[in-house]
Amino acid sequence: MGKFVLAVLLAAAGFFAARFFLAGSGGGYASGEFAPLERAVSAMEAKGSVDTFKFSVLRAPDSRFSRQIVWLKEEGAEVSKGELVAKFDASDIALYLEELALRTQTLIEDRAAFDLAWDTTMETSENSVSMQIETVALQDLDVDQKKYHATLVRKMAQISANNQRGYLGALQSRKDRLAQQRKIAEGYQDDKMERHKKNIKKTEDLIGLYDIRAPYDSVISYPQIYIAGILKKAEQGDSLVQLQEFARLPDFSSKCVVLRLREGGVKMLRQGQKVEFCARALPGETFTGRVKSFSATPTDDISGEESRRYFEANIALDESPRLSGLMPGMTVSARIILGEFENVYAIPVDYVSDSGDGKSVELLLPGGERRMRSISAARADENFVYVPASELGGGMVKLVRGAK
Repeated sequence: MGKFVLAVLLAAAGFFAARFFLAGSGGGYASGEFAPLERAVSAMEAKGSVDTFKFSVLRAPDSRFSRQIVWLKEEGAEVSKGELVAKFDASDIALYLEELALRTQTLIEDRAAFDLAWDTTMETSENSVSMQIETVALQDLDVDQKKYHATLVRKMAQISANNQRGYLGALQSRKDRLAQQRKIAEGYQDDKMERHKKNIKKTEDLIGLYDIRAPYDSVISYPQIYIAGILKKAEQGDSLVQLQEFARLPDFSSKCVVLRLREGGVKMLRQGQKVEFCARALPGETFTGRVKSFSATPTDDISGEESRRYFEANIALDESPRLSGLMPGMTVSARIILGEFENVYAIPVDYVSDSGDGKSVELLLPGGERRMRSISAARADENFVYVPASELGGGMVKLVRGAK
């Protein structure tokens, strides 16, 4: 229906243009004849590109020093979630990991020597205790054998037995202290190995930061960035500073269209306005959407040596199975539907005058008389002013172009 209305409007505009060229006047003015349209569409043309509401930024590793890119996936390539996108130089960290591996071997060997030394010490202590137990048993036997001897002999044997028991207690206490000391020393050794393992894990996690992977399925693109003072796209061999952005991955689940408008155009935008557009890369396909938002301040669009300022409008796309063909970066041509009217005159803007009291047109009456008539425009766009038919009689009218 929209295409039919557009065709009717274009045909009417062509008709009026033809009438204008044929309806000249010898009085130094030009005029055109206009008839009301049953239905008219007010639209504004705009250019733009496919984009996304959301995207992920890939950055260089969080390193105090600049890092060189040693491998990079080509721009425009499709990537899957978790797929490697770029590798940064991590040779210093790899070398440190090799040193940690040697340290691991040293710690294992030290632990083996530690265990051997303590095993020998504990075995020696255990043998001493065992031998002293035998000595105490022999001394007790001697005391038992001398129970019928003289009192002095019995007492001497008993004293010797008590001394041996005391020495046995000392050996057992020493053995217990050695066990406690070994436990403490083993705890220290375990802590040292655990700290070493954590250091290895931290280093392995750190080296993982130098492998940049895709957070989701997407297509990779590289924006222009400053590398060593030159504005360019990141390439293999470039050195980037800490956390410098170098790539972007659009989220295809949030596709949109970004249109560029001049100041006069953005004034006519309203949220929710219908938009029809087509992509240059997909001829014959027409897509629709709605105005979601538009910028309050302009942005610079640099083209060659010229710098122009545009306002951006974000267009949310209507659901369609054909949206899969739209890829970020594609250029589009769009029509923003500003309004739809019934029974109105579509008068070209150069036939309408602005005054302090509002808008007006100059009628050319049958006898050649010219008369100014105030109008209340239903809506105006860049090309036409839409006037209710009742204001100009509802029939064919002849207007003077460029009325002052």
